[in-house]
Amino acid sequence: MSKNKEFYIEINKDVCSLLERLSYDIETRKGIVTRLLEDSKNDSDSSVLDSIPFRTYHKQLEESICSFETAKLDLQDYLDKEVAVKAGDSVSYLWNIEDFRNPKVKITVTN
Repeated sequence: MSKNKEFYIEINKDVCSLLERLSYDIETRKGIVTRLLEDSKNDSDSSVLDSIPFRTYHKQLEESICSFETAKLDLQDYLDKEVAVKAGDSVSYLWNIEDFRNPKVKITVTN
């Protein structure tokens, strides 16, 4: 079995900060939505789902997820070009930002 080729690609610090903020927004809102659901799990009705706080945080969660996915797709476009230069066209790869304080993306070529 061949070893995966790994390398790093530096990205703009603002892009890294944006992804960190959006990730934090998602996790914060997930926590609030989960808490609202847990607090009402013994209620005899499902009125929490129609409550203004639940609908507000759920909508914000959906918007945060959409923004995060859009930002990831934009980064993916950039990474596709950079990976093609470093590893060749038509390679499959995985990417990960290991630490948001360090604006580098770890690339693992999988083929």
